[in-house]
Amino acid sequence: MEIRAMLIDDEPAFRADLRAMLQRLFPEVQVVAEAGSVPEGVERVLDEKPDLLFLDVEMGALNGFDLLRRIEPFRPQVIFTTGHKDFAVHAIRVNALDYLLKPIDEEELNEAVLRVFRAIRESRPTDRIGNLLGSIKNGRPIALPVSDGFDLLPVEEILYCESDDNYTRIHTRDQAKPILISRTLKEVDDYLADRGFVRIHQSFLVNLHHAVHYQRGSGGELRLSNGKSLPVSKRQKQVLLDALDLMQGRNGR
Repeated sequence: MEIRAMLIDDEPAFRADLRAMLQRLFPEVQVVAEAGSVPEGVERVLDEKPDLLFLDVEMGALNGFDLLRRIEPFRPQVIFTTGHKDFAVHAIRVNALDYLLKPIDEEELNEAVLRVFRAIRESRPTDRIGNLLGSIKNGRPIALPVSDGFDLLPVEEILYCESDDNYTRIHTRDQAKPILISRTLKEVDDYLADRGFVRIHQSFLVNLHHAVHYQRGSGGELRLSNGKSLPVSKRQKQVLLDALDLMQGRNGR
């Protein structure tokens, strides 16, 4: 049995290594396409309709979960790849989906691909991808580590997050004073990346659901629903525009 596979990861060297491992271990797995970003991946997946995706969890502002939402109702087999043991891996594991930690171990790759062969051969009716996306979309409030314990806060209440050295200030809709938590902005970004948050600047992570206007410029500015305007760095400008384009695509469906 031949399987048509696609590799979606923003690291070309990783894709090359994975392709070589697959050719050595599974000649019957044909890599029909590769992509280095979510927008490119969506286009190639819908063109090629592969049986299997090797899908990176984190690709800048957009991630593998964003891609899966964009290609619905198409549901291929998926093996997630990631360099981080974080909440995303927990969500994948809870929904009984395969994931591989980078660097990829050949034995683990072998076991994951064999499970895909069995699933396709047995044509098992399953909607684990749908369950995963549902569990992320309807996720519980996040626990913010503060000085005397944890504050539980619905994600939709967060307007933006601001770096403060090794701490992060969480700005919300209803609190005049931000919540100071003992996590770096990078850690917060890793946690919230699949929930509509985008890093627009070294110091700012914003909830795009609260964005009301983007002012063009060298980097530009993003105005939020509370009237606050935040700078967009030149480096992150295209990341923001890609995320806004993706959101517009969702809303237009």
